Amino acid sequence: PAAVLALSAAMVTPAAAETPANVTLDGYYRVRGYYLTHPDLEPDTRPNVERYFQHRLRLRPDFFINEAVSLHVMADAVDDQVWGANTGNVLSQSTADDAPNFLVKRAWGEVDSAFGEFRVGRQGSHFGKGLFSNDGLGFRNEWGDAHYGDTYDRILFATKPLGVEEPLTASLFYDKIVETSGVEGLDDTALLKGDVDQIGLSLQWEKDDLTAGLYGLYRFQSQTDTRVWIPDVYVSWDDGFWHADLQVVGIIGETRALTALLARGDEYRNDAGDTVTVNDQYQLVRPQLTVQAFGGSTELGARVSPKVDLAIELGAATGDDPGAEAFADGTFAEFSFDPDYNVSLLMFEEANRLFTDNSLRQQQASLDAANPLLGGTSIRDYCTGTVCNGTDFRTSEQALADFSQSTAGSLTPTQGAVRNAFYIQPKVRFTPTPSVKVFAAFLWARALADVETRELTDPANRFSDALTARNYGFELDLGVSYSYTDNFVIGLQAGWFKPGDVFVRANGDEAPSMFLVQPRFTVVF
Repeated sequence: PAAVLALSAAMVTPAAAETPANVTLDGYYRVRGYYLTHPDLEPDTRPNVERYFQHRLRLRPDFFINEAVSLHVMADAVDDQVWGANTGNVLSQSTADDAPNFLVKRAWGEVDSAFGEFRVGRQGSHFGKGLFSNDGLGFRNEWGDAHYGDTYDRILFATKPLGVEEPLTASLFYDKIVETSGVEGLDDTALLKGDVDQIGLSLQWEKDDLTAGLYGLYRFQSQTDTRVWIPDVYVSWDDGFWHADLQVVGIIGETRALTALLARGDEYRNDAGDTVTVNDQYQLVRPQLTVQAFGGSTELGARVSPKVDLAIELGAATGDDPGAEAFADGTFAEFSFDPDYNVSLLMFEEANRLFTDNSLRQQQASLDAANPLLGGTSIRDYCTGTVCNGTDFRTSEQALADFSQSTAGSLTPTQGAVRNAFYIQPKVRFTPTPSVKVFAAFLWARALADVETRELTDPANRFSDALTARNYGFELDLGVSYSYTDNFVIGLQAGWFKPGDVFVRANGDEAPSMFLVQPRFTVVF
């Protein structure tokens, strides 16, 4: 990073000091209404509907100090807060009314030179369709909205190596990842994580109908012995009638970042690669895992008339065995799309997000509950006093905190991302006038690896193994938007989701259908 900084600084051509400063302001204000039935996928034994409005004001001022130097800021006010006296955030399941009303999320400087552009500071990152690296900017999603955005503390140098007029752009960068848990009640600062670093190279070619690129990362963290390579390839072609795109991402390497709470008889691979069987009633381990996770998405479409576009999207994200079985073979294979890449309104964005978030909370509760297998002692107390103290952890409490946040499989919240799934989505886009857009889609998805459900093998024992399933179900979505001007858009989106047996209720009954109506109001400036 120091060499990149020195080289970039040496190439900068100072601008004239007398160049006047200039300030511009971009951003948006959005309001989204939610009428969501069966958010917990339980029947109407009580009023089971969520009704609320949520809004965000995003400000993106740019300060052009002179012809070469500029400063850029991104700040959010009332960020996804619910209307009313309670300013909590539904996405994080927060009911607190002390959420910050204004937060600066990014700030970075840019210097232009005759050789390229140099950026330093906290900035977003986006590549291709946003399948893996997604800055959360703009309104790229056909369904729903971006809520997070990937943010890095980054040093970057970008240039056009073949010439300013040529289609190739190259970027070299060094990052420290900016992390947020996305789960209420888990303190990131208490987790045994530390800084995660990465270096990367981006190459992008844009000419005529073709856009193609490579986004390569090497991510490492000494504290957890993590070393992974992340190749990300993107190709897009559009000749006006036919259009197609493809993005494929892989994560390949090794890590000890995942913590497992294993019971007697479970197996895992130790650092030497040997299979070890747990002899204690419970044991916390952080095994060395080989990472082999892959994801991809492609869309093929045709504009059969100036007003009608027919398309089909297919996507897949690899999965892993649930629970302790994920560690038995020494390989971790679960891949998650970026949570700001929205396939639809409900299946992953709402239903699976809430399902996996509740699974984590239930696991945390079971750690504190009296376990009949331990004579009424909680797993947390049992581990604090005996076998869960290990040399791999500073304290057993720290290990349990790690486990709650970083365990593999269905206990890790998805934040709405596609994970462990194969899906097919035909879609229709209809534009009767330049200001009106109508779009509809059908989504079907199935897990590639078993998913633990809410149903137990022994319903009388809350600590018994959960049954597994693979069918996520199917969904119908419909949306319409009207642009009164380029700066003012109103719309309505609605979705109906029929859950598959992944979401079966604890008593084995089918989960009820989920329905969402979302009025949308957006001012862009």
